[in-house]
Amino acid sequence: MTALDSLYAWMRDTLSWPLGSDGPVLAFPAMAITVLIAVRIALWRVLPLVLSSVFALANALTVLVGVLLLGVDFLLSSCFRLCRLRPPAVVYGLGDTLVAATRAAQAGLRFLRARAVGVGGLSGNLILMLVLVLLGWWNVGYCERSPVAGCTDPVTAWLQLVMP
Repeated sequence: MTALDSLYAWMRDTLSWPLGSDGPVLAFPAMAITVLIAVRIALWRVLPLVLSSVFALANALTVLVGVLLLGVDFLLSSCFRLCRLRPPAVVYGLGDTLVAATRAAQAGLRFLRARAVGVGGLSGNLILMLVLVLLGWWNVGYCERSPVAGCTDPVTAWLQLVMP
């Protein structure tokens, strides 16, 4: 919330320089539009890139762990072969289980990726509602976070300037 407080203070100060007394009137709507654009960019552009990177890394890690565990299985069976013994069925079962577990983990990651990609496709109306809830939550605690004598929350101050 302090980031929104800082953004609001910066908007109010920046807009009052060129616009004079009209600057504070435009500070809250300008901040709301900025937050809406930032959230849209984050959800539609940045989040899909981050998710695809995370899932690619998780998939590579899954394969690496599977290969390392199969290496242990190989060493175990090699010990039996060096003694000219046939590895017991448990060793073969361990290898089969490791391969099945790696494939299942990859299938689970593909399933999660398909579900997570849908987060980037949120509708504009849902994002707008999310931003409105965020700004309302920010507005309620504004005076508690910045205690100044005669503090008025930004929405009330904006409404008083717009509709005297």
